[in-house]
Amino acid sequence: MIYNFLATTFKEQVGYRGQKYFPFLATTFIFVLILNVFGMIPYEGAITSQLIFNLSLSFTLLVVLTIIGLVRQGRSFLILFLPPKGVPSIMVPLIIFIEIVSYFARGISLGVRLFANIMAGHTLLFIFSTFILQVNILLGFGIFVVIFLVTFLEFFIGMLQAYVFYVLLIIYFRDSIEVSH
Repeated sequence: MIYNFLATTFKEQVGYRGQKYFPFLATTFIFVLILNVFGMIPYEGAITSQLIFNLSLSFTLLVVLTIIGLVRQGRSFLILFLPPKGVPSIMVPLIIFIEIVSYFARGISLGVRLFANIMAGHTLLFIFSTFILQVNILLGFGIFVVIFLVTFLEFFIGMLQAYVFYVLLIIYFRDSIEVSH
């Protein structure tokens, strides 16, 4: 079921080009999913709520995608950083710089997005759990119910964030296997 879901998403975004890289990208999804779900174990830290881990993972994947792009497309991959035709010559260096910065911003956004969403849920659970110890028994039970419901929401968010990570990764992968602009 998961395989069909991931394969369908991959085919919608990439088609049949680059199909040999599907196992790598699907494994990345499963890796992030497992880390997010294991992060819900009480008294364990979610590794995906650590910014340095997420940035390391996303930049490593971006480097891999860049290498794939250079190997598959050669110099044509660098067209990704060139401005479209019709841009004034004086603007070309600035546009190239902006394109390079935006390319590397993909790695930052991929890592920060995962970090922020996982960390926000864990912080919310921590705040609610500290309230239980400071209120009367009836209000504490109400807060416990809220924590219980938020925990289920966190499982859903962990799965959703793994999927978002996967979708963005295959969108970036598409740029690596086909010439854009």
